[in-house]
Amino acid sequence: MRRRHGSIFWSLILISLGLLFLLRNLHLDIRPWLIIAKYWPVLIIFWGLSKLFSYLSSDQDPIAAKRSLLTGGDIVLLLFLLVVGSVVTKAVSFHFPDFPDIFPRREFDGIFGEPERSFKYVEERSQPLTREGHLVEIQNQYGNVDVNVHSLPELRIRLEKKIKTKDEPKARRLAGLLKIKVGPKSSGYAVSTNRDQFDSEDGEGIETNLSIWVPKTTQLVVSNKYGSITLKGVVGTHNLTNGYGSINVSDVEGNLHIQNQNGSVTVNEVSGDCDIANKYGAVEVDTIGGKVQLDGGYGSLVLRKVRGPVQLVHKYGLVDCSDLDSTLSVNGQYAEIKGANITGDVQIATSYKDVDLENVQGALTIQGKHGDINIVGEHPPIKPIKVDSEYSAVTVTLPEESRFQIEAYSKFGKFVSEFESIRGAEFSAESVNNAKIKGSHGEGGPLITINTSYRDISLNAS
Repeated sequence: MRRRHGSIFWSLILISLGLLFLLRNLHLDIRPWLIIAKYWPVLIIFWGLSKLFSYLSSDQDPIAAKRSLLTGGDIVLLLFLLVVGSVVTKAVSFHFPDFPDIFPRREFDGIFGEPERSFKYVEERSQPLTREGHLVEIQNQYGNVDVNVHSLPELRIRLEKKIKTKDEPKARRLAGLLKIKVGPKSSGYAVSTNRDQFDSEDGEGIETNLSIWVPKTTQLVVSNKYGSITLKGVVGTHNLTNGYGSINVSDVEGNLHIQNQNGSVTVNEVSGDCDIANKYGAVEVDTIGGKVQLDGGYGSLVLRKVRGPVQLVHKYGLVDCSDLDSTLSVNGQYAEIKGANITGDVQIATSYKDVDLENVQGALTIQGKHGDINIVGEHPPIKPIKVDSEYSAVTVTLPEESRFQIEAYSKFGKFVSEFESIRGAEFSAESVNNAKIKGSHGEGGPLITINTSYRDISLNAS
């Protein structure tokens, strides 16, 4: 019985790949993607050896001579391996801005996690400022940026150099080469390091943590990547950009512009406006004196105590808003919406998730589908309520002393009311499979309009 060496070769490849990922799932310190990224050309080498062995065996096995030739399918497979292998190698080496960090490379000391030591060195530098109100631009990557205020008319910069290597003399050499850079600009100063002058091998194990003290009125533009940004106690308008790290801001007298991805954003006690964009991370905003504009996705949004209008665009995550003194607008996709104690008008659009609102004093407009809608009023309504939905159960709970008019319609659903003055219409063949009601409770009051399908409408009294 003759054996096909090609079949054995591909069987061994599948077994090896399965073992690599199994060991990783068992929490052994093995990096399958890094191994594949570095050694994938070995597949082509062993495939070629398999072809060569078939050729050498062709005298005893005529069929083996045919297997030693490259077929059209073999050429297609070879091109596929070349493309996929090159893509995996690049993916391990670089991060893509619009996707989560699938191949995190800097946290790995080696393919099999060889132990490395960490050495820390510190450099400090000061830069006098000739006048107040300067703009300071801060750039960093692979490290944290921490900005605080002081009463001196200067920039104070502290650079912590964290170097991972097995060789302490090499760590000292790299620390000596790594320097703080401070340069004048037309609008102020630029602060960074010279790590961009290092080659990829030397720069791979270096972490640069910047702590900077500035006068309170300094305008800041901070850009970072693969590390956190912390800002506290400043005055004016500030711009923060980060990736693969968190942003934490507190006690700001002025406005904020924030862009982030693959990290959380936390903002507390800002007197002015907040413009925030964040993907693949949670956002928490508390005690804002101005308006909030927020574009998020793939993480939760939590807002508390906002005095100005709130405008949100979000998908694939929770939106939780409470104690808002003005209007709320939410444009969501696959976003669960929760809101409580909102003074102004509320407009919500979402899908495939529930909407729960409590104590909204302004006009309420909801568009939804494939998610239940629950509205609870602590006080009698004074503004219109409009719900337009599909495949959604709608429940409205109001105080018994409320006055309102109602027009409700559910296709293939029923209407149930706890208010005696409003009669419900239940599903029946005589009603052509629909529930439709028009009525009022008390005299006057706002109009409540509800449209849905395939689910029930409930009007409850509290």
